Amino acid sequence: MANIITVLAEITLYEGGGMRNTPFTNGYRPLFNLRDVSTKISGHINIVERECFSPGETGKVTISFLQGMVDDSSFNINEEFTFGEGIGILGKGRILERVNPV
Repeated sequence: MANIITVLAEITLYEGGGMRNTPFTNGYRPLFNLRDVSTKISGHINIVERECFSPGETGKVTISFLQGMVDDSSFNINEEFTFGEGIGILGKGRILERVNPV
């Protein structure tokens, strides 16, 4: 079984400008652009304290990644990232905490 890295993060889902115009729910799996990483990686979002996440909102989520896809140093507290679908950037975020520190 693969090891999982889970982080608590605060994200903002952009609104307008041809971006996503519908909310997402638990289990959303966008692609993430992490600092100093040349490839996008998939992550699994679980929303904290709400049912869905709508464009224009900012809030807390947990994000789970497969360990080994990128260096663990990409998951430090206060690291910033963007996320999206395909080549489109739908939002941004910042890591608040490692939920399962290595």
